[in-house]
Amino acid sequence: MSRGFARPAGRRHARRTAALTLSAAALFVTAACGGSGGGASAVKNPDGVLTIGINRAADDLDPFAFKGIFNVQSMVFEPLVASGENGKILPALAKSWEISADGKTYTFHLRPGVTFSDGSPWTAEAAKKSLHMWIGDPNLKDFLVTSALVTDITATNDLTLTLKLSKPYAYVLRDLSLVRPVRFLSPKVFTADGKYGGKPIGTGPWVVKSNGPTETVLTRNKDYWGHAPEFAEVDLKVIPDAKTRLTALRSGDIDLIGGAWTGSMLPEDAQELKNRPGGGVKLSAAPGTTTQILGFNPDRKRLTSDPAVRKAISLAIDRKAIAQSRYFGFADPAGSLMPGTVPTGEGKPAPAADLEAARQVLQKAGWTGQGTRSKNGVPLKLDILVAEENQPGVRQLAEVIQATLKKIGVNVQINATDHATSHDAVPAGEYDMTIFYTIGAPYDPLGTLTNSFLSTLASSDGKIWTDPARLDPLIEKAVTARTEKERDTAITAIYRLLDDTSAFVPLVYPQRLWASGPRAHDVKLAPTDYDFPLDGIWMSGD
Repeated sequence: MSRGFARPAGRRHARRTAALTLSAAALFVTAACGGSGGGASAVKNPDGVLTIGINRAADDLDPFAFKGIFNVQSMVFEPLVASGENGKILPALAKSWEISADGKTYTFHLRPGVTFSDGSPWTAEAAKKSLHMWIGDPNLKDFLVTSALVTDITATNDLTLTLKLSKPYAYVLRDLSLVRPVRFLSPKVFTADGKYGGKPIGTGPWVVKSNGPTETVLTRNKDYWGHAPEFAEVDLKVIPDAKTRLTALRSGDIDLIGGAWTGSMLPEDAQELKNRPGGGVKLSAAPGTTTQILGFNPDRKRLTSDPAVRKAISLAIDRKAIAQSRYFGFADPAGSLMPGTVPTGEGKPAPAADLEAARQVLQKAGWTGQGTRSKNGVPLKLDILVAEENQPGVRQLAEVIQATLKKIGVNVQINATDHATSHDAVPAGEYDMTIFYTIGAPYDPLGTLTNSFLSTLASSDGKIWTDPARLDPLIEKAVTARTEKERDTAITAIYRLLDDTSAFVPLVYPQRLWASGPRAHDVKLAPTDYDFPLDGIWMSGD
């Protein structure tokens, strides 16, 4: 099962390829003269248009489908509760809630005075209509466990909504904060047979004016219940190439670029902004919620099934050097599956590279000889599958890995291919090594653990590692945890097993990176890249 995520080298859209080393607090790097945008003389333009460069079309904005760009859906549709920094759950369309002592009843007190952008009132009955679009869907039982546990949805009155569960579950609120398919559509849009009627009408601050293959335009929701946007329109222009997006930003044709799902920046572009400031262009970054991973083929017929081979590769790779040479310092060397910005994420620093220890591990395991090592007549030759089209710069990363592993007697061949080929090759297992990314908050840790590690869950993205006998039961414990303590214990056990078996090599923790032009002021990044950083932005005149 694939739920619209795209992480491995064969994924449809480029994920994070840039990051910025910083502390746990958000950092804003100004690569411009004149501070936050147009200088102290800048005047707010309430009729302004914010133009954002995105890497692909917004696509189908059905809130219950796994097709459109997350960020655009988030502009239109809102959740009951929101995911804040480090996974903290915040009020949204529900202003407050209570959980029963037995953990099986959730009572939400809905925010009064809210309407959908078509004028329909936000009520508990309206909420029920959207909840029924995904609750009970058997295809979501592993990814969105709450869907399988809710036994009853009750609208006690217009502003009180109650969910009853068959058993306690530690991730209910996290599930309800996700971008899709848990958000709310106007009841007027549903067809007579209860399906999506084709119009993306939500309660959010933005309304879709037009949506096409090259451009999507949204206008301010004049009746929005919350803090209304301080400018009139958002124009999303499709610009597939990262360098072309940067050029358009510098020229003033667009005002904002960045984001994992909307057009990530190359590390060299971030470096250029840092070293060549000008034109009021600003670089903004915050701690990321994903990890870049060197994954091994879990097929037991591959040489990567030998734990000594995996351990030696992990010991040899210099994560710090990769963060510096490939990311220009715009990344933190990684030592664990999840960064500390994800709930229950460890965020461990990377161990120092140790080539001699790597050689000793291979030697002890019977991989011997000069040059390329061999065992029982089989040379230690591995391929690494990369697709530059999907991950700009990944070929150079593969070359760094290739040169490093040659020093310990591992012969690495780089299999550089196109998007379509890699997208098929990864789930088919046609590689020894390839590059993956975790999904990130608010979907993690469960999103990656189920989608990328659970052997019983089908995924069109491929698996980072599987171990049905030992790993699957631990993941099932985490998925079905009734309390936070049970959840944390189960996930810690997963981390220990993955570490002990050298199931993969965590490379870096990419940071979330955006850049804005001189017309956009007070850019503050959202907690995750599933939202555009629009809150608080104001636009000045040309």
